[in-house]
Amino acid sequence: MRERGRFGMAMLGASLWIGYPVIFWFGAGAKWQVRCAGRKFTGAFDDCFNDYIPVLDVMVFPVTLLLFYPFLRFAFMLYAPPVDMRNRAIWWLARKGGGGDYYPVLHLFVGFALMWAGMHLAGYPVAWRTSPYIVYWMIWIAWLAVGGWISWPTDVHGE
Repeated sequence: MRERGRFGMAMLGASLWIGYPVIFWFGAGAKWQVRCAGRKFTGAFDDCFNDYIPVLDVMVFPVTLLLFYPFLRFAFMLYAPPVDMRNRAIWWLARKGGGGDYYPVLHLFVGFALMWAGMHLAGYPVAWRTSPYIVYWMIWIAWLAVGGWISWPTDVHGE
């Protein structure tokens, strides 16, 4: 992948990261509308009607902003070309070496992030109303998988 494509993929990751609070909030509403369509409150609390107070949910946006810089470092490290192939100054967000220099720690983190995205994806019922959120999580999974593949060191198995 050329340097411009790698830069675009790193920026796509940044966009996905910043979009997470929006998907988190509106996706929860879409899930509820699909799962609980037509149900009415009967006075008993259940999965559709409960006494849930979203105290921790309020923290999603500030935590996303707080972790934006570390995530940018991760995205640029994941997609950065090898040092001798870097022509743009923007790669200062990546560490000195490419992603392969941080094997296996970087790739373990990618694996955990894939599980995180897969967990979110599995929580959505398949319906027209939830399709934008399903696509969002599928893009996350593809972004992480491609980044893990690109940053995989070529000499891991002694080749």
